[in-house]
Amino acid sequence: MAQGQPFAGSKSNCMEVADLPDGGFAVRDSKDPNGPILFFTPSERAPFIAGVRKEDLL
Repeated sequence: MAQGQPFAGSKSNCMEVADLPDGGFAVRDSKDPNGPILFFTPSERAPFIAGVRKEDLL
């Protein structure tokens, strides 16, 4: 992922988010840059952000 933006809830929980050309976005764990990358469509952005804010993604 190029030019990710780090977001952290605490020092140990950090993710990087990158915008994609189609309006979607990609997310990965900053502690594991070679690990899996999750890809989301533009329509999934608002529900994903709402879930992060509510800490309701598990």
